[in-house]
Amino acid sequence: MSQLKFKQFRIFITCILLLAVASLSMTSCKSNETAQKEEPKKSKEISAHSIDAKEEKLLLKQTRENINIITEVTTDTASLKKALDGQALKVFSDQLKKDLDEGKIKIRKYDSMKFKIKNYTKGVAGVRLTFKDGSYYVDKDSQEKVSTPSDKEETFILESRKDSKRWKIFTFFTTELKEKEK
Repeated sequence: MSQLKFKQFRIFITCILLLAVASLSMTSCKSNETAQKEEPKKSKEISAHSIDAKEEKLLLKQTRENINIITEVTTDTASLKKALDGQALKVFSDQLKKDLDEGKIKIRKYDSMKFKIKNYTKGVAGVRLTFKDGSYYVDKDSQEKVSTPSDKEETFILESRKDSKRWKIFTFFTTELKEKEK
């Protein structure tokens, strides 16, 4: 996938994110209390749009584990299946393959990670992830650093779905609108 097509894809995903967030906001029965880090708040009233404290704690714990799995993957995508599913697994695997084809490996380093549950409907949750991106690329063969970290604060909305007893990230959404290149 060319860089232009990848940027167009990111713009498309951003538009979907905005539609999804708007849709969830309009249909929400009540706003969720937010969850910082991995400490659950008091139990919430049980309804289609609330999450109890035990499930909230599990969601945040497993989301953190999922991000840690992602940061450990550099070439072999097999372990991604524990953390990702659906579109997220495909897009992430495709990006790893593209990077390898270009002779580089991304070393993911996410500092100061914060998680906040934004929306919840039985079995599906939107979790906002904010972190400082210290990621960089190394040459596939020599392992020499070929880029420097941006150290930029990044924010993504993760659509997580419960698969049996495990929450997995199904889709990543950026919270920024990118200008289309001419």
